[in-house]
Amino acid sequence: MRKLKAIVSDIIFERLKHFNFNRSHAAKSLGLSLRTVRGVCHKLRAEGYDVPEGENGPPKKIIKDCKDFQV
Repeated sequence: MRKLKAIVSDIIFERLKHFNFNRSHAAKSLGLSLRTVRGVCHKLRAEGYDVPEGENGPPKKIIKDCKDFQV
């Protein structure tokens, strides 16, 4: 019998594939935090699964108003 953690990882991996490895969408669809999904991605990568890194690189600062914008 498989362990619960392995089953949960498989479910998250399948949901990631469904959303083309968009971690935010996968997390929201499963009712999990983005941090949890990122942790599972890291674990799956260490186990040899092909989980691509984010396409846009590290997160970028979101500009909330004009005073934060610099040219």
